[in-house]
Amino acid sequence: MREKGYFTLFIAAAAIGWVTFGLILLNVDPFTAVWYEFLFFYFSLTLALIATFFIIGWTIRSWIIKRYRLHEGFGVMWRQSLFLTLLVVTLLLLQSVRVLAWWNMLIFVIALILFEVFFILNSKKR
Repeated sequence: MREKGYFTLFIAAAAIGWVTFGLILLNVDPFTAVWYEFLFFYFSLTLALIATFFIIGWTIRSWIIKRYRLHEGFGVMWRQSLFLTLLVVTLLLLQSVRVLAWWNMLIFVIALILFEVFFILNSKKR
């Protein structure tokens, strides 16, 4: 698949994710919601954020590096968008159960940074 096809696919995934997230946000009462409504909420948010972060990362890389090709950094952009999404969704989950504090947010951010450093160092060995 060409880069334009991937870009279109990710824009469609982001649009579907954000529309679904908006519909859930507008139609579900969080005080009377059952567990599967929360599951749909977090799933649609995850889909929307992964696609959005991927598009943002791709756009920034293409803007900074003029001859940037998708195949050069597809795995890196995918991993970074997944890490950012994991950060946002995990912080929202922690806040929803009222256990989010600055120190556990800091620990989680440091852990994600260490994971990224591990992947960067591991890829340079190959």
